[in-house]
Amino acid sequence: MFVPTSDRVFAFSFGRAYHSLRQGSYEPDFGLRVTLNAVDPNKIKNTDIIEPVNARRQRTQVPVLSDLTLFDFDHDNAVLKNLAGKARDDYTHFVRNVSGQDNLRISSDVQATDLPTLCEQLLSLYESDDYTDAFPGIRAISRVRDPSLIEQLDERLIEGVRERDPALLLGVPAFVDYSTSVQIRYRGAGGTFVRDDAALELYCEYLQVRGVPQESLTLEDLRRHKIELVDEEMRPGDRHTIKKALIYDTQLEGDSAGYHLLEDAWYRVETDYMRLLENDITDIFEDPRLPPYRHKNEGDYNAKMEEEYQNMRCLDGKNIAPPGATQVEPCDVLRVEGEGDEREVSLVHVKRSTRSSGLSHLFSQGTGSMELLLSENASIERLEALTSDFEERVGELGLRRRLEDRTVRVVFAVVTTKEAAGGWANLPLFSRINLRRAKRQFKLMGVEMGIGFIKNEA
Repeated sequence: MFVPTSDRVFAFSFGRAYHSLRQGSYEPDFGLRVTLNAVDPNKIKNTDIIEPVNARRQRTQVPVLSDLTLFDFDHDNAVLKNLAGKARDDYTHFVRNVSGQDNLRISSDVQATDLPTLCEQLLSLYESDDYTDAFPGIRAISRVRDPSLIEQLDERLIEGVRERDPALLLGVPAFVDYSTSVQIRYRGAGGTFVRDDAALELYCEYLQVRGVPQESLTLEDLRRHKIELVDEEMRPGDRHTIKKALIYDTQLEGDSAGYHLLEDAWYRVETDYMRLLENDITDIFEDPRLPPYRHKNEGDYNAKMEEEYQNMRCLDGKNIAPPGATQVEPCDVLRVEGEGDEREVSLVHVKRSTRSSGLSHLFSQGTGSMELLLSENASIERLEALTSDFEERVGELGLRRRLEDRTVRVVFAVVTTKEAAGGWANLPLFSRINLRRAKRQFKLMGVEMGIGFIKNEA
């Protein structure tokens, strides 16, 4: 049902009819923005968030109405996709409960004849910025709405797809019920192509099977080609365009802001925030003092460090987690430098990737292992057992004392073809945000950390 309102048109859908609306014909942020303005900030029921760095989705519900602090929302690192709660007292005369993302869901006692008036009120809420008072900083990553800027960013996206930019990812842009037998059907370029997952590599494989040159893809192709969830009997469920399923991190020449594509919408990280981010992490970049990477994989590289250097011990794949807990590696390489009491002991974590998802795992590995070593006696004992024979070669390490005194360093070593002088600029936008968060965590733990680049010559 379509209801004209001012110079806009409201579409009321029933059941799954909203799938029939052409993408791009509606305001992608309408429901969320109205909800932020209408909801009582102390009466929130649930939130949906997504971390653009790895497309991780999280839905949080609480049994009682609460404020946003209970939902552990990190506005520096996540995008709020959905919010639900009770409306403010000012708006209860036309709406009681409200939730929204692209679409808006409300409960209201308004009669059908008053729908045009209701739409006027909702449009007014959509155009308001009042939510910034109740939720300061919640939208630090702002939506790009300038058509000319969107056009430039879309052109950059097409270049990235054609050239297989490693910053590109593809994933289902919605929550998926994996308790059922779900498969992904790629369609739009002809033929049937069903796989167990949604991934950019699989989309490229589909194009190759159908004889579609990736170098010739257009924006219209990305909108026409789709991924569709199907069950074991190939009955279709939700479907999404490839463009909506793509995740991309990029910048424009001459523009110091960062841009991120998520669910067919471009988001801008403002220049001031970018500068703040850069200032916070510039001082931790250093020379990791490790040889070039000329190996088959990370495991081979780490193993060769122990074989070729007396002061290094490979701990890749080892476990320091307490009994019964999920395996946690202490680091990839334990390194000892210097002589006597002035020796420096470093836990080195190596990653051959500058993709956001890989770096996110790297930083989590580093902070997670250090938290265990500082809090679990069993983890220290396991680390000591793993390095006892190494101490016979390099002398007593005193790891327990060093951990207690916080004199063990953590070093992240990123294998890349990029020049080390690039520093923070070598990292994708959301990897810088995650690195900043890791730096804060290490500071709270009282542990010094650094990050540097290993030359990839493989």
